Amino acid sequence: PATQAPRIGIVIAGVGLDETESDDAIRALPAAITLAVSPYAPAPENVAAAARRAGHEYLISIPLEPAGYGLNDPGQHALLTGASPSENAQRLDWVLSRLTGYVGATGALGDMRGERFADVPEQMDPMLATLARRGLLYVDPRQGKARLPHVWSRAVDVVIDDPPSAASIDARLADLEERAHNTGAALGLI
Repeated sequence: PATQAPRIGIVIAGVGLDETESDDAIRALPAAITLAVSPYAPAPENVAAAARRAGHEYLISIPLEPAGYGLNDPGQHALLTGASPSENAQRLDWVLSRLTGYVGATGALGDMRGERFADVPEQMDPMLATLARRGLLYVDPRQGKARLPHVWSRAVDVVIDDPPSAASIDARLADLEERAHNTGAALGLI
């Protein structure tokens, strides 16, 4: 709060799925990088404990029905637009029980962002209300979306590695920096 300098936040999704890469990332990345741990990780509590020891803040990734669902599979515990509210509530409970100590959640699961689920308020709102009751925040992985109801939320400004080429990543990092200078803060997703 003492400085008015522009701030950049970065969230890395998909942490925990590959144990070796996740351990390397946790050790190598600055503590200021936020990690989004997959509920499908073989040992999510171990990943969370390593992240805590390294000083990282972390989120739990909630598998939400993505664009292109069918071809893009968010896994057997995904919240789906065609599921009943009670079934989605059970799936959400399973996801949130996979680890402890997270400050919030995100719909980013690898390169999926839960667009189809997030576009159905009668499905999305109960999930957000559950997060709010638990005192959790929500990072919306859909670029530039408005704040969501029920819970403190923030949408990402830039998906840094889409597409995952060096030139594109450099351009998106420059865009993230410019946004931070123009608005005071910017949030990127990898």
